[in-house]
Amino acid sequence: MKTVLILSDNSSIGVNLPQMLQRHQGYDITVFAGEEDLSRQLPGIRFLQGNLQDNDTLLRLLSPNWDFIIDLSTQYPADMQRITAHVQSAGRYIFISSCLVYKPESPNLLLRREEAETRECTEEEALSTDVFTCGPRKAECERILMQSGLPYLILRPFMTYGSHDQTDLLYYWLYQIRSGGLLMIPDQGERLFSATYVKDLAETIILALDRPLPHQVYNVISSPMLSIRKIIDAASPILNQHCMMLNAPPAFLHTQGARQWTEIPLWIDGDHCTYNANRWKQDFGLQPTDFTTGLLETLGYYADRNWPVPTSGLSPEKLGKLLNSLRQAMV
Repeated sequence: MKTVLILSDNSSIGVNLPQMLQRHQGYDITVFAGEEDLSRQLPGIRFLQGNLQDNDTLLRLLSPNWDFIIDLSTQYPADMQRITAHVQSAGRYIFISSCLVYKPESPNLLLRREEAETRECTEEEALSTDVFTCGPRKAECERILMQSGLPYLILRPFMTYGSHDQTDLLYYWLYQIRSGGLLMIPDQGERLFSATYVKDLAETIILALDRPLPHQVYNVISSPMLSIRKIIDAASPILNQHCMMLNAPPAFLHTQGARQWTEIPLWIDGDHCTYNANRWKQDFGLQPTDFTTGLLETLGYYADRNWPVPTSGLSPEKLGKLLNSLRQAMV
């Protein structure tokens, strides 16, 4: 029986991975979810709770000899430094990083490969909670792991979607489409980005547990070149909606102070958040889930939950003001 420690959180992969791994025999699974209580979502799984800032918790958690440690949650370099310093033994440390680690060298650089340069991380960024410092922080976490002496594997997904997603980045648009009416779309909805279906990521992690791999870093990307417009075109017929769309040029959105990605989910002013996954497909022998298939599963998940109001994106008030200003600008 191989022992597996999952350093988890309440993210989509934090729920999907243990559920899928449970179906495979030969693994003794322990989930450390910090102070989150995931027991209702993951019945039958052994849970440990605590605070990774506490040395006693680290000693209790990392002193045993683990065959595999799967780190889904570490975001801060100081935490990675503490964790790797306390690991007594691990057959492989699998770190779920992010394609945000890459330097945004050009707004039109498509399909970046694993060899591309990663971001530096300043002392201020290392401590920041701003979502836009996630890339530098994850990049520094990678460097700490690489220098730790532990056998490691780094997986870099981007815009992970599917069931149990807490970010609502994709769901924001699905909710707007289902609601009908007028959609304000940035830059014709044509800017490109990559996306990772959560079950592809979970399957990759499971395959990595016992498989020798020729590389230590992989982009894990299901849909290399997605866009808001492609999402609207795919979801509208499934939801039986035909939405009117009003284009919001990037210059207008910048003038109005609308933030990329956070206030307008999935909008980036450029096509540089696209990533090449050929290495992953070749070495793992996986056929990525096509977007329509992943979308259907995702829509079913939200339908079962009666379409809650998304927590991400513009507030209705700010969206209304932007639409009014956009109409006036067009007169």
